[in-house]
Amino acid sequence: MTRRCLVTLLASVAVSTPSCAPANRPETLAKLRDMAEREDLAMIGLGWQSLDARSVLVPEARSVMGAEVGQLILPDRPYWRSTSVDGTWVAWVPLSSLPYPFGVGHPLILFADDPRSTRTLRFKGLCANQVAVSSKAAHAALVVVLDEAGTRRLLVLNSATAEVETDVTELVTRFSLAEVYRFQISANGSRLAVGSRKSFVVIDLPSRKVLLEQDGQYPSLSPQGDVIAFLDKHEDLVATNLATGARRSMRNRWWNVVGVGGWSPDGRFLLAGVRAPLPFYVYLVAIECSTEEFVEIMRLEMEGDRGETCGWIKRRLLSEKAAQPSVT
Repeated sequence: MTRRCLVTLLASVAVSTPSCAPANRPETLAKLRDMAEREDLAMIGLGWQSLDARSVLVPEARSVMGAEVGQLILPDRPYWRSTSVDGTWVAWVPLSSLPYPFGVGHPLILFADDPRSTRTLRFKGLCANQVAVSSKAAHAALVVVLDEAGTRRLLVLNSATAEVETDVTELVTRFSLAEVYRFQISANGSRLAVGSRKSFVVIDLPSRKVLLEQDGQYPSLSPQGDVIAFLDKHEDLVATNLATGARRSMRNRWWNVVGVGGWSPDGRFLLAGVRAPLPFYVYLVAIECSTEEFVEIMRLEMEGDRGETCGWIKRRLLSEKAAQPSVT
């Protein structure tokens, strides 16, 4: 077989791959759509961006059918952005708050539950690298850079008073806080998941105890903070009950999970990036955790996007997509 024939054959297989996967079960798809409509939710990910009228990249949001539904327009370009697990609050570290050459070095974060109103939280230090907020933004977890030497602390603050509620820096031992890649806080602010690209730790904040610490990628904390989903060292999707330690593998014979995104606010669905049997493309799916049914949503277009940054956001936080700037 010539090289040209081989390329043609592989291309034809790649095109036909989606048809090899099972069709979405109507009842599971209906549950997903009903949940999103009832909760007024859309999905958002770092890989979904487009230019606004000012030629600035802004995040886009998608429906559970994969259609574009609006943009998240924030007043200061984010360096790090996160949403609360119920999708009602957006928190971000402004790029301008970082030291030179990015910004002027301000110890603050911004957060909002309304696109017309932004709140500011100030703290002691040089700047923040990461931020996560609980539901109602009652608690804000920060990785704070204290000085120009790069000394970092892992703090949880009261969002109303800016008082430090707890410092759990010493509980993260497997990796440096400079390596933090995943950062999540539960709905009530009692559990915190902190991960690098290779390992993670789950902390119970009131007791300052480590609930789970192990190797794994893309840890995703459930809204109630009782379950952590991640890819283990065998690249299997695992969900661990933090109270009992019971592990459950969520497998699908058609899809190989390559990235783990966020849970829906009701804890019923988990977003994930998957590859088809022949790994040409990555698709975003929603997994109904009780039945382990995989619902295909859309193909991810951005190279390197594994669906790990995809989460949920309230549609009321979005603005309509602006007209694209003309190119002459």
